[in-house]
Amino acid sequence: MNERRRYIRIPDDSEIVYQIVTYPKQFSFMTRDISLGGARIYTHEFIPKNSLLKLNLKIKKMTFAITILSQVQWIKKDPTGINRYDVGLKFVDAPKDKILYLEEYIRAKARQKL
Repeated sequence: MNERRRYIRIPDDSEIVYQIVTYPKQFSFMTRDISLGGARIYTHEFIPKNSLLKLNLKIKKMTFAITILSQVQWIKKDPTGINRYDVGLKFVDAPKDKILYLEEYIRAKARQKL
């Protein structure tokens, strides 16, 4: 199978608070994995494909959250029957200075796996 990913993706369980841009309510859950290009999250709410989400990502070992605009690329219902969805997000806008911290975090975790 050909890997189409542009960025290194690592398993991760950081806290994430997200809000659908056109909806005022915020939701909170955890990441499943993360890269510089996007993240995979689990959530109890169905989010339509192509929805824009404002993310506040709280990475472990960082004292601040990174605010990122993302877009839903895909969504799958959990096959076990649990009211949970697996969601693939693509980062579409993020502050470059904060992304540098995310990049270092990902590289450090990737080195730990070697």
